Amino acid sequence: MIKKWLSYRERDLLKRDMNPEEVEEVSAMARRIAAIILLGPALDANYQAVKKSTYKWPE
Repeated sequence: MIKKWLSYRERDLLKRDMNPEEVEEVSAMARRIAAIILLGPALDANYQAVKKSTYKWPE
């Protein structure tokens, strides 16, 4: 995702450097992706806990 976003902002294509807002946006994207990756184990554990405690509907 970031690689594609950056490819549209190459200097040869835009004929300019990225502006501060664009740099801030790509940094924010990287932080959001890192946060999701770091949350992975906790989300997986939560899913397993919820899965074990689901209500068993009568047949």
